[in-house]
Amino acid sequence: MLVLSALAVGIIGTIVLTVKGIRATAASGPRGLVLLGFAVGLGLYTWGLFFVMLADAGNGGADSVPPPSCRNDSRALHVTSTDISFVPLRVECRLASGGQYSSDDVPGYVNPGAFGAALASTLAAVLVKARDRQSP
Repeated sequence: MLVLSALAVGIIGTIVLTVKGIRATAASGPRGLVLLGFAVGLGLYTWGLFFVMLADAGNGGADSVPPPSCRNDSRALHVTSTDISFVPLRVECRLASGGQYSSDDVPGYVNPGAFGAALASTLAAVLVKARDRQSP
């Protein structure tokens, strides 16, 4: 339920930031680009949440051990449960021996892309703020 709620918030937030970013870009340029950058980061993270939700949807029932998201690995017979990590976004497969490994459910570009977009937008926001302070 938590993943579904986060997914809904992410979709709505991405849409709002995109609309505000487009409007602000037309009006003031750099500020709108900062909002669009945050929208890209949030959109990528939300896309990753969608994959986490799909991976977690199969848990429970007769065919749930090993969890579907952990079956593509040679260690699948030793998986006892899964956990979701939100930062970085991934599905972790827990082994009976106490170890763990990450499944490949979340596309490889999601975490670096979301982090890169958020970092670039944050730096751009700092630069825009510094420029505004120096303007008469």
